[in-house]
Amino acid sequence: MSNERPSPPSTMRSAQYHSYGDPDVLSVNTIATPTPAPGEVLVRVVASGVSNGELRLRQGGMQLLTGRRFPKGVGGDFAGTVAVLGDDVTGFKADDAVWGLLPRNVSLRAQTATAADYVVVPATSISRMPNRLTFAEAAALPVVGQTAMIAVKDTTHIREGESVLVRGATGGVGLAALQFAVAAGGMVTALIGRTGDDVARELGASHVLHRDTPLARLPKFDVIIDTVGTELLALRRHLNKNGRMAAVTVEPPLRGMLAVAVSRVHSSRRIRFSARNPDTAVLTRLAAEVQAGHLKPVIADTYPLEHIADAHRDAERGTGAAGKRIIALTDDATTAPMPE
Repeated sequence: MSNERPSPPSTMRSAQYHSYGDPDVLSVNTIATPTPAPGEVLVRVVASGVSNGELRLRQGGMQLLTGRRFPKGVGGDFAGTVAVLGDDVTGFKADDAVWGLLPRNVSLRAQTATAADYVVVPATSISRMPNRLTFAEAAALPVVGQTAMIAVKDTTHIREGESVLVRGATGGVGLAALQFAVAAGGMVTALIGRTGDDVARELGASHVLHRDTPLARLPKFDVIIDTVGTELLALRRHLNKNGRMAAVTVEPPLRGMLAVAVSRVHSSRRIRFSARNPDTAVLTRLAAEVQAGHLKPVIADTYPLEHIADAHRDAERGTGAAGKRIIALTDDATTAPMPE
């Protein structure tokens, strides 16, 4: 009996869009399965996460960067198994359970992304996934987890007993930032949308406020983690002296980046834009945080690939349960990988 592993199929399913627009522009198409180049890995995707960034790309909100060449793929983070290693790739082997995300420069123009049966990614954009998670749970964390980890641990350095405001605390990044801030010993106030009180408190928030609370009524904090991106200068006024603030997004981009620049000139209470293109080292750090119990996934719902338009639609509406929306590519999405 041969021990050779079967090759991936010549074709695969991929969620794509051929024009910018609402979720109805999405379709699932059959395309050629990609082949990894040297330094790349072909991953069999088991589950893929839906992020706010991909919604904005599909809507056409970043056309200066994404261009007008179609089709375009969707999906950023994923969990799955190694199918094929490109030349010069070390540290992984076939069938390893991995998680990761597409680099930004790839995701902006990719014709097929992680909402597909297979995805090609640089070997530097994956790591072994935490063995305590299912594939769906793992796919919920790479984008939001690394963003929150860097904001809390590397940008603001939250310390025991500090007062912390997490704005947008029941969004994907906000839920992760809330958990990291609590794990660091912060006394966290969660500023949330219409729903999510129970989730925020369950994850350790000391206080919960709703987004209709006027910013002027907020007390002052040692640290602010903002995941919304608007009114940054107004929000900065609620920092204590020498307080720190991290913004993980800015809306609109030009005005938001101007606010970040102004804060560096006129006060010690600086706003820092917290963003980084993650790599294996960052994902390995994130896996260790999960293993330590500092971060757990929160999943709003899971959808088959054929219902990806529904997933995007629900994410845009922001209704229903708090957490990440997951696309299941296989029946294995709700199972954990077998230990080696």
